[in-house]
Amino acid sequence: MKRAFNVALEKVLKEAVRLVHKSVAEIIRAKKREVENGTEKGGTDLLVWLLEARHEETVVRDMVISMIMAGRDTTSEAMTWLFWLLSKH
Repeated sequence: MKRAFNVALEKVLKEAVRLVHKSVAEIIRAKKREVENGTEKGGTDLLVWLLEARHEETVVRDMVISMIMAGRDTTSEAMTWLFWLLSKH
């Protein structure tokens, strides 16, 4: 019901998703300009590879967001294990 009427937390969630999509789209457009202008050095990052593969912008956006979220979770888990192991040894 809340989703249908775009109220309460659903409204906040939609605004947050819109902000993330907009921010990532700006990063993608900037990188795309660098690649097209030849100012991108080396072309060794994931975003350059995705752009050179000619994926649609929404596909690239979703992949970038997935990588950011996966990196955040992985880093936090690695830090947790690091501190646990340090406390034990």
